[in-house]
Amino acid sequence: MYDPLPNLAKAYGMITNVEKWKKLHMHVQADIKRLVRPCKERRLVVQIMDRCRPILQALMTLQEPDSSKIIAIAKAERGFYVLNEDSFNCSTIADFIASCIQNNRALSCSVSSGLTEARLWHTRLGHARNDQRPMFNKTSDHSHIPFELVHIDLWGPYKVATRLNTRYFLTLVEDCSKSTWTILLNNKMQVLSVVKSFFNMVKKQFHADIKKLRTNNGSEFLSNDFQAYISDLGVLHYKSCVYTPQENGVVQRKHQHLLQVARSLMIQSFLPQSFWGYAVLTTTYIINRLPTSMLNWKSPYEVLCGKTADISHLRSFI
Repeated sequence: MYDPLPNLAKAYGMITNVEKWKKLHMHVQADIKRLVRPCKERRLVVQIMDRCRPILQALMTLQEPDSSKIIAIAKAERGFYVLNEDSFNCSTIADFIASCIQNNRALSCSVSSGLTEARLWHTRLGHARNDQRPMFNKTSDHSHIPFELVHIDLWGPYKVATRLNTRYFLTLVEDCSKSTWTILLNNKMQVLSVVKSFFNMVKKQFHADIKKLRTNNGSEFLSNDFQAYISDLGVLHYKSCVYTPQENGVVQRKHQHLLQVARSLMIQSFLPQSFWGYAVLTTTYIINRLPTSMLNWKSPYEVLCGKTADISHLRSFI
């Protein structure tokens, strides 16, 4: 389960402590010792290890595979490594630290005052990322007709309630277009009523009938009322095998995508955790309008509605 605001230990599987000074190990040049200084708000931790390659716990370097030349440097901020544009012209860690000191900027606290056009749209589009490599073999069993197959899963409960006092959200993914709907819920008992409303919406707005559902073995999907409802509609219900979440992998990966983008929006906005529900809903709206390689670089909205999505009204998540 992904936490919208994880620490570095949870995100990268290592323990870091930026509140204490640590000494330089092995052979360290005197120039680097002289250049490193503490930040006003946080202290920089520096270590030299791993065959004399510089590893800074407050910094992460991007290097070329062959030459090990440093391409860029990222700083640790609120559980993320933020790429620093000033590092593009620096060939070593020492050059980067020297440039920060020369410009009178604290190493861990320098913040760009303005946004470029590209970065502004990057924030508006929810910090869109590259496609993630699949961990399991792809299946050829895909729907070619909208709403022939819908994947459903419930996420929650989260430890912090939203501003609407909800702790769950239900995710529905249409298999043909990969269009996604998310609905905030107070408890699991609301799943059936939400599914009924979704079936009615599909019938009225898209003039289509849902033929198949794919879920896990959650109690909310195995209840007598839920089974009776889909049975009366003649809908086939495919349930994943026990301890095999891969069989419901479409919506599982969608949850991962939703939570990653929502976490980025929350960190970007500095809002309290109680706004996580709005971040998830905003994320759903955004990713439905982003092109993806799975759809030959069309967006789910374009595949489902037959027209290009208008994103001129999008604004950065506040």
